[in-house]
Amino acid sequence: NSSPVQVGLLTCYCPAGAVSTAFEKISRVQFGSINNPSTATAGYEDFTAISGNAYIGSTMPITVTLSGGFAADQVKVWIDFNKDFDFDDAGELVYTSANGVGPHTGNIVIPGTATAGSTRMRVRMHDTSLGANGTPCGTSTYGQVEDYTVNLVPCVPVTLTAQPANASVACGAYATFSVTMAGSGSSIVN
Repeated sequence: NSSPVQVGLLTCYCPAGAVSTAFEKISRVQFGSINNPSTATAGYEDFTAISGNAYIGSTMPITVTLSGGFAADQVKVWIDFNKDFDFDDAGELVYTSANGVGPHTGNIVIPGTATAGSTRMRVRMHDTSLGANGTPCGTSTYGQVEDYTVNLVPCVPVTLTAQPANASVACGAYATFSVTMAGSGSSIVN
């Protein structure tokens, strides 16, 4: 005879935060279409309602700006690429800044093996000299943690499907033209 056993599955992320944001905190996170200024003084902020696309197989810039930054401040970013509700797997620590007041700017590589769909991105700023915690879980003395949603999508190369017609423009005048593009994150930079 045997008795059924219920097994609970982990369906939430570990708690993280900071005891004090009185001196330094995250004031803006920019990654893909995420451009979030934050002014609250909570040690943890849940911004998972804010999402942006990250293209599988691409390298994307990130900038984390601090308010009241110190020379010992460091930013770390994790993305749960396999969507198993933790940041423990190889390659999920995607960015580690040098210590400094910031802004902290770098690149995040989205591996070709990432599982498509929505997942969590965790951003931690902590003071490496006073009560440091450089892990995705738990509390640091000074700093802040913010969570976001990242939509992992296949990268489709951009193609120009319609080109502008030739035109003559007088010196000093402006030209207006249109193009049609298709692909991941297609846009025009002027």
